[in-house]
Amino acid sequence: MKINWGLNIQVSACEVSVIVPVHNNGNNLPNIFHDLENQTLTKFCVYFVDDASTDLSELLINQAVQDDNRFFYIHLAENMGQSHAREVGLRHVTTKFVTFLDADDRVNSKWLEKMHNSILSGADISIVGYDMFENHLGGKKIQGPTFSNRILRGQDEILDEWLHDTQFQGFLWNKMFRTRLLIESKNERTFNWLEDVAWINSFILQLKQVNIDSSIQYHYIQSKNSSMHRFLDPRDWIAFAILADQLQKISHNGSERIEILSLYRTIQIGLMYFSQIRLTDSSKVKMNKKIFIQTTRIFLKNGGRQPNLFSSSTKIFLWLMVKTRFVVIFSRIRVRLIKIRDFL
Repeated sequence: MKINWGLNIQVSACEVSVIVPVHNNGNNLPNIFHDLENQTLTKFCVYFVDDASTDLSELLINQAVQDDNRFFYIHLAENMGQSHAREVGLRHVTTKFVTFLDADDRVNSKWLEKMHNSILSGADISIVGYDMFENHLGGKKIQGPTFSNRILRGQDEILDEWLHDTQFQGFLWNKMFRTRLLIESKNERTFNWLEDVAWINSFILQLKQVNIDSSIQYHYIQSKNSSMHRFLDPRDWIAFAILADQLQKISHNGSERIEILSLYRTIQIGLMYFSQIRLTDSSKVKMNKKIFIQTTRIFLKNGGRQPNLFSSSTKIFLWLMVKTRFVVIFSRIRVRLIKIRDFL
């Protein structure tokens, strides 16, 4: 690991830390530097963790470190994935609050200020709104969630929103955290697919307050090579089993409704997971299919009539998966039909 602190300021002067994992993002890094330099909250430190980039990322970041004494550079010799890069960055954080920025995205000038002001009111996590674009800011806009100002208090209210996956979603980048939550959490991330969800699952039961600011401050740029648009790497196959186990443990800490929502979230994740499994690899994820079928069977029996969860068409697919055990095939068919519907 190689580190460049440049002309760095005293870290004690920083109120917020930003961790930016980087892997061959040279094309967008000038935009990232611009967005960070124009933040209205100025007392922050940024840790750029270069995950063994092979493009101009190292050169660009080293120059930025020399130009802005709030920027720090960490270079990793081996590409280990975004999850590992974030964890390396977290080891250097000394501030009370921390957030994350993906190196291919964009942020507004009040991104940090909005989250910081919100978390200072007593929240464990502050959330701001985001929008989504294809390939670049200003590209085709993708339909995203609608945000409203909310303060979530108490375990059941926080879990209800988290498991519904509406405004409190499984991303790190539109949230500011109390750093101790991340450092003290038992993190089981050994994969790079929905690793953000696994991390938040690991400390979700400790949260007492979550604040949501409806203003759009983060711009997520969706590329064709994102983890949601590729077949899963074999090292990521374990993801579903770990996430399902976490959600089962969460279900034991709430009302009957929380139990149903934990089943719902597990199935929701499973539908994404199996749609990204190659048909030729179907036999290699038998245990995960077993977990999914058991969970789906329980949901259809006890929670299938819950309104505003799965659509009627999705329930038909779930029923077919339970009856035939062709989980991968029907997950893939379902995704194709959704794409056709959205195209039309």
